[in-house]
Formats: sequence, structure tokens, C-alpha cells
Amino acid sequence: MKLLVEQKVAASRTDVLKKWIFRIPAALLFIALGYSKFGDTSSWITLFTAIGLGQWLRTLCAVMQFGGGLMILIPRTFVLGILSCAATMVGAMLAWIFVLGNPLAAMIPAALLFALLFIGGEEIIAFFKL
Repeated sequence: MKLLVEQKVAASRTDVLKKWIFRIPAALLFIALGYSKFGDTSSWITLFTAIGLGQWLRTLCAVMQFGGGLMILIPRTFVLGILSCAATMVGAMLAWIFVLGNPLAAMIPAALLFALLFIGGEEIIAFFKL
């Protein structure tokens, strides 16, 4: 009986480690990306000027990425954080392809989008089955 309990504890520790080993770096990445967009001398100003929708979009993306990164770290808001960050990556892909005319640059947000879906896929599916 004691061996069975020890195996369950070991399995649960492994499951927790598997879950957080990807969540923490993803959260830190999006917190850093969002934070980098807030400055008045940010290099993102030029990119968002080229998109042509105004700097409000840069601020919106910054809030979505920074807030999404924080939400990834909170189990109750994990799915919303993944979806918030994923939405910015879809927008970035569309902007690079259709507005900025550089489809190769869209590969970076595409890779980040797939990483987010890999990290949160199971929980996103479970969230929408409710």
C-alpha cells in the first residue's frame, strides 16, 4: 500500500513538472514582449507605424501580451492567458503577411503560436467543452 502511495506522489510530481516546465518560460517570454512595447522610445513604434493603425494597437498588444503572460502563471486564468497571447500572434502573422508584405517574418509569431497551442492545447479543448 505504501509503495502505491509513493508511486502516485512521484507521478503527480512528474506531472506538475511537465506542466510548469513549458508554462514558466512562455509566461516570461510574453511578459518581456509585452513590457518591451510600453516604452516611448521602443523599437516597436516604427513597426506599428508601418502597420498604419496607430500606436493604440501597440499598447493593446502590450497589455494583451503582458497580461496574458501573467495569466499563464495562474492556473485559473491559464487558458485565457494562452488565448490572449495567441491572439496577438495571429495578428502579428496577418500583419507581416498582408500589411507589411514579409511572409517570412511571419514564421516567428507562427512558431510562438504553435508553442502556445502545444503548451495549452489540452486545457483549451477542455475549456471550450464546458
